[in-house]
Amino acid sequence: MTDSHACEHSVWLVPDTASSALFTEEIASLVTATGGTPFMPHITMAGDLTGSPGATQELCRAMSGSLAPFEATVSAMVAGPQFFMSLFLDLTVPAHVTNARQQLCARLGLSAAPAWRPHISLAYGVEPGPEKEAIHARLEHAHRGRSIPIRDVVVAHSSATLAIDRWRVISRFRLGEGAL
Repeated sequence: MTDSHACEHSVWLVPDTASSALFTEEIASLVTATGGTPFMPHITMAGDLTGSPGATQELCRAMSGSLAPFEATVSAMVAGPQFFMSLFLDLTVPAHVTNARQQLCARLGLSAAPAWRPHISLAYGVEPGPEKEAIHARLEHAHRGRSIPIRDVVVAHSSATLAIDRWRVISRFRLGEGAL
């Protein structure tokens, strides 16, 4: 089923159940420690899309059937200055995943696929300072080198301008299979 109502949306890759649970717990802990709003752990493939997500869903359904589940590896824990890249796990993904993203962006009508830095954010908008540095060091130790199974692609009602507590999954597709 596709969604015919126009809304801001994104395409996310989502870890397997065990990794999602681990990162959801980590995100909740960081929200408690630093403030903010909890969110679903994800890797954004394409964000801030507008219009009806129906066409995006059909593209994701097709992509999910041809893109097998894969492993992403945490190459570093990063503490950045941007709101949406405040504390995140920098990831290495296989080249075929980057190629699939480029094809998706082209099919979405994006004139040029924007630069992509695959990552899973663990906190948004954490202010610089000793607390952020301590969190960064702890997370670097806990996650660097971790292999993360990626099993699903979702179309989510989300964007940089939409309140995080309004983000929601519109549809989910299992990599290598299609719709769930």
